[in-house]
Amino acid sequence: MKIDNRHYTLSVLSSYSSQENTDRKPLGIIRNSGQYSPQGGNWKLSDPTISAVVSLRRGDVMPYYQGKPVAWALIEYDMAQEVEI
Repeated sequence: MKIDNRHYTLSVLSSYSSQENTDRKPLGIIRNSGQYSPQGGNWKLSDPTISAVVSLRRGDVMPYYQGKPVAWALIEYDMAQEVEI
């Protein structure tokens, strides 16, 4: 019986790419209004003069603040969304 290792390589590559999307993003990462949230958790306006915090899930659209586009910084992870394998 001949073993074809091409399938093994493809399996490993597809497994690696699926795990890459589940990695935690670093605290302090910045995303702008209208972009998708790459990480579930609490996001704070990056403007230090305004104290606004929103709780978002991964994939949610980053909100606008008072109708204007703003930058949001990740300040805390949502541990309820963490999945152990």
